[in-house]
Amino acid sequence: MRLLAAQIYAYAVPFRPLRADDGKTPVRSGLFLRLSARAPEGEILSGFGEVAPWPPPDAAGLAELTDQAEEGLRAVGRLPATQLMDVSKDALLPPGLSPAVHWGLDSARADLLARVQGLPLHRLLSPASRSRVPVNAVLQERPEGLEEAVTGYLAKGIQTFKIKVGSRSPGEERQILETVWRLSGRTARFRLDANRMWRFSEAARRLEAFRDFLVEYVEEPLCPEDLPHLPELYRKTGVPAALDESLAEFSPEAPVLRGRAVAALVLKPQQIGGFGAIRRWCRLARTLGKSAVFSSSLETGFGLALLAHVAAAWGTAGVPAGLHTLDFLQESLVTEETEIREGALILPAAPGAGVSPLLDAQEVELVREVALA
Repeated sequence: MRLLAAQIYAYAVPFRPLRADDGKTPVRSGLFLRLSARAPEGEILSGFGEVAPWPPPDAAGLAELTDQAEEGLRAVGRLPATQLMDVSKDALLPPGLSPAVHWGLDSARADLLARVQGLPLHRLLSPASRSRVPVNAVLQERPEGLEEAVTGYLAKGIQTFKIKVGSRSPGEERQILETVWRLSGRTARFRLDANRMWRFSEAARRLEAFRDFLVEYVEEPLCPEDLPHLPELYRKTGVPAALDESLAEFSPEAPVLRGRAVAALVLKPQQIGGFGAIRRWCRLARTLGKSAVFSSSLETGFGLALLAHVAAAWGTAGVPAGLHTLDFLQESLVTEETEIREGALILPAAPGAGVSPLLDAQEVELVREVALA
């Protein structure tokens, strides 16, 4: 396989349900990376990656990411063939790249290699991978649209629901859970996300109100100052935590990761970085008996397809991933949206990611051609 060229595309797609205080519709901005090569049979194939950190970058931030992506693509172009074709190890990329750029480069390289070898991406990453990934739903609907939304998710076979907590009154939050609980026939499971908003005393009080429901975990329940009190919170409420942003603040040897107070590690590749870092967290989760839950950063439909393949290869089997988020964007920017059936994303059988970004969409613009050595 010989690399030929690379391009960087910028995209900007409006969010669907969210509105800023100034009345404007927020925009999801990011980059698509395209890496092209000549396959052994002579055919020219392309692999793709997505760079989409959260929160979405402004114009200056996008320009910085574009510069980093160009530097990284040039480095990939200089890789020896043995490194280029071994996605199980970190490539020798320039230091200082943002995690999102590192993820975009590794996923583009792996997508290309999978297409050249004629394999679905998840199968390239792990021979023991699965072709379907169960997902949870994210409930953001207003009360008047809640029952319709929940009924729709249940019709897709989804039984796990993620709900943001802390910004509504306790009574409103309990009403949401009661509605889902009733419509599901008292079988729904819940993942709460407090987004590091609570002090210990408030977290304990709020979680007590949810004892009647099947709560798998509460994501980031404590503010940074109270984070050391996670074990005490678990002893008091019986509700374990999931760590997302806080993962950066713990070493793998941290005692809190080894107890029952933490049930899951929420893995967002746009925040974590390349394949090496992702696999290290997955191995740690497996060693400690925790769930490795892959979750989106509200990427496009193509970015979600990449995440689904990685979750199928390295995530904890049978544990729903946080990948049912495409409804938040007005356009998916993907050639074909991944199907959800019986509560799971069904991965395409075609080589690579099985889908590609829509580079000719009006929301997408070619911003840089990158010459490869």
